[in-house]
Amino acid sequence: MDMDRPDDGSGGEPTGTSGTASKGSASLDFGNVKQVLSIKKGKGAAHYTGIEPLGKGSFGEVHSARDTLLGREVAIKSLKEHFRDEEEVVDRFLKEARGTAQLEHPNIMPVHEMGVAEDFGIYFTMKKVEGEDLKEILDKLEANPAFYESSYPLNFLLEVFLSVCNGVSFAHSKGVVHRDLKPANIMIGEFGEVLVLDWGLVKNIGEEDEGAKSSIHLRMDEFDTGSRTLEGAVSGTPNYMSPEQAEGRIGEIDARSDVYSLGAILYHILARCPPFEKTQLRRLLNNVKEGNFDPPRKRRPELNIPRELEAVCLKAMERHPMNRYPSVEKLAQDIRNYIGNFEVSAYKAPRLERFWRTCKRNPVKSSVAAAVCAALLLAFGGQRAMLFGTYSSNVRKAAALRGEAEGLERQAREVYDHLARIAATTEAKEKSQDELDSTALLDGLLSKISTRFSVALSLYQSVPEPYRHKHAVVDGYIQVVTNRIDFALYRKAYAEAQQLHDEIKLDLQQMGVSNPRAPAYFADIQREIDGDGSLSVTGSNGVDLVEILPLYDGKTRLLMGDPIERAKPPIQIADIRKGSYMLAVSLKNGSKIPYPVFVAHG
Repeated sequence: MDMDRPDDGSGGEPTGTSGTASKGSASLDFGNVKQVLSIKKGKGAAHYTGIEPLGKGSFGEVHSARDTLLGREVAIKSLKEHFRDEEEVVDRFLKEARGTAQLEHPNIMPVHEMGVAEDFGIYFTMKKVEGEDLKEILDKLEANPAFYESSYPLNFLLEVFLSVCNGVSFAHSKGVVHRDLKPANIMIGEFGEVLVLDWGLVKNIGEEDEGAKSSIHLRMDEFDTGSRTLEGAVSGTPNYMSPEQAEGRIGEIDARSDVYSLGAILYHILARCPPFEKTQLRRLLNNVKEGNFDPPRKRRPELNIPRELEAVCLKAMERHPMNRYPSVEKLAQDIRNYIGNFEVSAYKAPRLERFWRTCKRNPVKSSVAAAVCAALLLAFGGQRAMLFGTYSSNVRKAAALRGEAEGLERQAREVYDHLARIAATTEAKEKSQDELDSTALLDGLLSKISTRFSVALSLYQSVPEPYRHKHAVVDGYIQVVTNRIDFALYRKAYAEAQQLHDEIKLDLQQMGVSNPRAPAYFADIQREIDGDGSLSVTGSNGVDLVEILPLYDGKTRLLMGDPIERAKPPIQIADIRKGSYMLAVSLKNGSKIPYPVFVAHG
């Protein structure tokens, strides 16, 4: 257990803001804290015995101890004695303790207790984990790869990385970012536990960072490496901080800043060294700001780093936040896809490579398919060579176009999400320049996507008759279909999705192409396009009868249709078409009350 590492100064720095859901100060009144600390509290930590030092940082120190009340080993974190009367340091220490305590997750270090004792001043206790941090593991792999690679294979490190992503994603769901993610802050226990440590720099998303006004600073020319944690306007660890952190743009720090840091950790896992070369600290910060680092495969060509993982790493470490993964969940999903031999969104693999991954996912089916293909080649012979050439050419061109369209589609989704965020956060009547530019960019992307998908469909439809039932044609065609419809649904363009649904069903029939999954898929899509909802009606004792009448658009007014239900409440309709309805409520006293209802999509 090494909570405050003396070699990098990162563990004990009480910088940053609270990770609580509250927007107010997480600290107590400093005057009260000083009064509490001045009182002899000899019994405050009397139930802790066997106290031994574990480590020290710039401001704090950690001791191991045994909690005699609960019979467990704990780690006690406190401030160094000469910092216990400094208001700002105490305030940040309290925020770290209270913020971390409210982030309860299996991959976040739990806080047990907070108190005041004569020996420690104000302190809090945490779970004590026997193990080593990720930096120690990576240092071992770099120093002696032949000996340690069997103990720490790449898949093991990726599973550790996914556990870290889970903890960080949970923190983001609570509205806080870590800001100091690095291998030294990731503890791996003896029994597979993975814990993210040192939440001393957490920041509430959208909240002003008090660190920008801090009087606590490190001289930036004191160090020649990027392992120290900085405070003040520049908060974080240089080798793993995002460019916006390095530039001190506090207001722009959000979940994507942590995505960048996770990408830098992935870089260290792949290349077994941090992204940026050791240099004087000011120059290092400039390199971070400008994104001056070599890709992992170029930095360490002898390690045979997978191209997919390099692409994931580089996407997470994009200089501009908009180009990174929109969330930690998206980053983690690409890692899971790689582990499961599925395609990752950040990398378009060559066709042969994708085929090989498919074979690894389905070894039995692949063997059967290979045997079938060999038999077909022998059966058809030379007389089908020309038709086969047309078939293979069309499939190759269609797959290339489909790949281009899918890449453009990923860009379009990011722009669409960006526009949605603008719409949700602004009340301006006139569109901003950012919104106008993003709308124009989205329209251009949609046009390119539609053109490429349409040409790809045309190529699949033009495949010679003997080859139309081959997997490359059917699966390729279905992939284009599903991508187009899914993207329309993603944009809530239900009319477009319905038109595509009808056209493609007809095309499949005319081509004579069938797929056992197609009927179920089209049925599910139709339900999603229709957007049927449900209706539940309850009534008091004074209600005698309720009629439910659908309303239709007329030229000048709404028209009322025949009742679809006429009964005494309670009434439960599980599936009802979206749209407007009038509930005619008849009371026992003979009067009638009209009650309008709108069933939204879904």
